[in-house]
Amino acid sequence: ERSRLRFLEFTVNFKLTNPGDTPRLRQLKPRIIDLLQVYFRELRIDDLRESRGIPILRHELLVRINSAIHPAAISSDMLKEILIQ
Repeated sequence: ERSRLRFLEFTVNFKLTNPGDTPRLRQLKPRIIDLLQVYFRELRIDDLRESRGIPILRHELLVRINSAIHPAAISSDMLKEILIQ
């Protein structure tokens, strides 16, 4: 049986602990996208369907983005939209 190709799209807003770090976040955007793409490729669709799937996703976003932009940091995120097909 062939696996079905899945599609994940989401929109997220971040709150920086220091708004002055916005230029650093923009500068590192390609690195952030790369880190997140690697993480998403490892995800299974069932990981997101579980009741704890979205909270784990949010936690992983915070950890991975904070590691990429250190010493800048985000304190929270807000998933505005998530689409799984």
